[in-house]
Amino acid sequence: MQHNVVLKRAAKADVLSRSTGDTFQLSNAFENTISEYEEEIRKLDECSVEQVENLTGRKLPFLTNIRDIDRGVLAEFCAIAEQIEPSADIIRLTTILDQFRQPTPPSDGLTPEFLPIRGNRLPLLLQCYERTVVYIWRRDCKPCDSVASTFDDIFSSSPDDILLVGVYGPNWVEFLRDNYDVVGAPTTLFAAGNKIHSRLIGNQYKSSVEKEMKKLMSDSR
Repeated sequence: MQHNVVLKRAAKADVLSRSTGDTFQLSNAFENTISEYEEEIRKLDECSVEQVENLTGRKLPFLTNIRDIDRGVLAEFCAIAEQIEPSADIIRLTTILDQFRQPTPPSDGLTPEFLPIRGNRLPLLLQCYERTVVYIWRRDCKPCDSVASTFDDIFSSSPDDILLVGVYGPNWVEFLRDNYDVVGAPTTLFAAGNKIHSRLIGNQYKSSVEKEMKKLMSDSR
């Protein structure tokens, strides 16, 4: 329900436009706004949260650190923040934006509860959510298939209090290594805000994943 409401508001704000049938794409006007923000961000000597708030003309209390955010992702975020209300919808639309860019991130190794995203969106999204599970996977990987099956058993639906995202590791090898010390798949990161709370590497028993989930829920309160 929330997803559909966000799409309708985004279409009304001319962030998204209908392509065919019930599918959406980024509107030309929104793409132009992103380009304008990219230019403005390039002019900044040192990009800070305060400067981003000045650019967008609004307070963004969930944003804590600009340094590690890809400037293209930041420009998209600024364009959304300028045009979308309320703040919760800024976060929701930022989270699903990759679904409207071609090519969309690979999703064939993910269960439906996990949203496929581009790896460079992680530094922003982790700031926007209190708890996030990041599943890094690759194709032709039996341990990855086993982990996906475990997640399918644990999550019968997407939880309201945890963001579940999947990143296709081969597309982001250097980024994941340099920013999150991830050197292979499957790897699962459990994040409390912008900090990695714990990680599981390789195939795991269901009980091990559930244990990390419980720790994440209790320790991040």
